[in-house]
Amino acid sequence: PLDSICYLDRNIRRKVQIHLNGHTLEIENSYQDCCEQLLPDPRFIECYHHVLVNMDRILQLDEDDFLLNNGQRVPVSRRKRSEVKHQYLHYLTAFPEPIINNT
Repeated sequence: PLDSICYLDRNIRRKVQIHLNGHTLEIENSYQDCCEQLLPDPRFIECYHHVLVNMDRILQLDEDDFLLNNGQRVPVSRRKRSEVKHQYLHYLTAFPEPIINNT
């Protein structure tokens, strides 16, 4: 389920890595395919080039990154910072409780 995704990124071999609580999966899907599947879900945002984060997993927004509830940090692009911050704050007001969805 999408709830278990903390974030995903594309590694140097251009493989998509899905970071879950406690482990990481490497998949064959393209990053674009993943975006097309995940970005329609209001929980996901592209916060950096080739990095999608599940906003239900964010504990805090710092100047250059997000701190996730598993202790990991995910970068926030300087170029996208204002837009990402706006989308994150909008998400917090629209969905104050985590979305539980088994899709």
